[in-house]
Amino acid sequence: MQHSADSDATADDAASGIPLAPAGHDAAAAGHNAAHEPRKQRRAALRICGVSVVAAAACVLALLLAASLAAVAVLAAQLQRALPPPPPPPPFSATPRGQRAPATPGAVLWPRPRAASFGPAGTAGTVRVSPQLEVAVAAGGAQSLRISRAAALFRQRLFFATGCPEPAGLAPAANASAPVLARVVVTLDAGDDVPLAAASEAYSLVVPANGSDATIRAASPAGAVRALESLAQLITPITPVPAFVLRAGACGSANFTAALAANASFLPGFVINNAPLTIDDAPRFAHRGLLLDSARHFLPVQTILHIIDGMAAAKLNVLHWHAVDSQSFPIRSTAFPALAQRGAYSPWQTYSPADVAAIVEYADTLAIRVVPEFDVPGHSYAWGLGIANLTVCANKQPWGSYCAEPPCGQLDISNEQTYSFLATLLKEQAAAFPDALFHLGSDEVNRACFTDDPGVAAFLSRSGWSVDRLIANFTLRAQDMVRASNKTPVFWEEAVLETTADLPKDTIIQAWRGVSSVAAVASRGFRVIATPASMWYLDCGRGSFTDGGNSWCDPFKTWASMYMYNPLQGLTPEQQKLVIGGEAAMWNELVDDANLVGIVFPRAAAVSEALWLQDSAVRDWGEASQRMDRLRSILVARGVDASPIWPEFCRDGSCI
Repeated sequence: MQHSADSDATADDAASGIPLAPAGHDAAAAGHNAAHEPRKQRRAALRICGVSVVAAAACVLALLLAASLAAVAVLAAQLQRALPPPPPPPPFSATPRGQRAPATPGAVLWPRPRAASFGPAGTAGTVRVSPQLEVAVAAGGAQSLRISRAAALFRQRLFFATGCPEPAGLAPAANASAPVLARVVVTLDAGDDVPLAAASEAYSLVVPANGSDATIRAASPAGAVRALESLAQLITPITPVPAFVLRAGACGSANFTAALAANASFLPGFVINNAPLTIDDAPRFAHRGLLLDSARHFLPVQTILHIIDGMAAAKLNVLHWHAVDSQSFPIRSTAFPALAQRGAYSPWQTYSPADVAAIVEYADTLAIRVVPEFDVPGHSYAWGLGIANLTVCANKQPWGSYCAEPPCGQLDISNEQTYSFLATLLKEQAAAFPDALFHLGSDEVNRACFTDDPGVAAFLSRSGWSVDRLIANFTLRAQDMVRASNKTPVFWEEAVLETTADLPKDTIIQAWRGVSSVAAVASRGFRVIATPASMWYLDCGRGSFTDGGNSWCDPFKTWASMYMYNPLQGLTPEQQKLVIGGEAAMWNELVDDANLVGIVFPRAAAVSEALWLQDSAVRDWGEASQRMDRLRSILVARGVDASPIWPEFCRDGSCI
């Protein structure tokens, strides 16, 4: 992970809990305990008297107070046993508090579309959605296996916005006479032969008011997947059900259906409001990513798939997988099996080639690219556990002199065998990840790690090279290796701001150390991915694991602050043309699969809309709040445990 100088920000205050009143068996136990309180109170008072014999008045007062408290405790226990049981919960309300749906489809879509028009509010603009909604690709256009797979995925969790199908066998829903949408027809201008990296995500979506086919017209399958997600977000249950009821598969159980059937105020069914409606949409930036670190803590495959589900809902389209680092090497290599055998945390905490293929395929179905990062030459301690003589300054102390965080270790870039090894590994991994980009890291390379190593120092002495020339030579040779596999190399900003490597201008550079870094990289003529730590790092504000203080990039980044950042700010028109997009970054020093999803979402979605909005669009986090809250509810209903953005009371927008 990238680090910086000490931060002046303070940590958040800790919150204290309030104990809850006992109930049921706990109430009986409380009564038993209350009966023993008189003796406890008297013993405490007598202890006071024994310590302060001279304070006779204080003793008398203490005994009186103890007797009073004992009487109150006994009375409370008697009252508690006499209290009737609590009443059953009230029946469903058609509009439960905190569940009020926004008035128009324009208030539910995330990201906000480029252009949209809506029909009337009320029943005149309501279209019911068939439980058997069909998605078909028009015969006259291009065909797509990706759309077939994506439609099947959406069908599995239909209805999209809730994660639950319409329960069968219930009474007719409200709006039973409304037109029924039964089919969506997708027309594609291009098929799956267009790589995702080059595919347009533009689409149009039309939902008529009379129940005839909804239509999607998309420049590519990627655009059609984005349109399907917009359609999913437009579908609204007539009676909202709290997300916790929908989770864990409860919505499909017989008990759940029976409970709904027995509740007369529950109205089954799903609708689209404000039809007819038309959406014409396309993102501003082609690269809208999320960096995911699986080296500091291993992330199970299922957790990564949940992250991909959340990305699809937010219309993020690049998973930047920071797969390996100094702490662990979990990727199994066929060419070098010892890398994971010795470099992973355990045999269970590895990714097989089949695991990698499954993640890539699942992401591809949802039109999400997977860009791997193998960070070299720094951040490499775990590499050296599996390959002899591969690294220098391995776990050297004091670590603060030789690396950004422990354990230290960098590839020995003075050894020619390192280059032979790396060429073989990168060729193998380039084949495993079909995307056009391959990230080579190159951040936080520590000069002292090289100059203090006897072998590297001897090489520098023999060759007459400086350490900077050695690093530049490695950078150029590494990028040649991925170009040999038809990949475009991506580096962190140090590769152009802190080395003399003369990289080709089609190289992509990721700027991270601040907003000014975006301009610094663009001013050198390189395409740039904006990921400023001060704006889009998701791990900030969680403390430091090395000194117990604040995190280096404090404060915590709220979704609203992430939403308001525009990566083009402060750039000249020519520099703006070189910004291809940006990423939210989730570094995992203090995050694992137990808390990952709620830290990533919904904040990463704020970055998605910030990169989706057109140049002329007004950024208003207040306007976005209700849409963000609805997206969060959709994520939770789909099994993506996103954190709330406010108390449930605020869902009508009254808190801002």
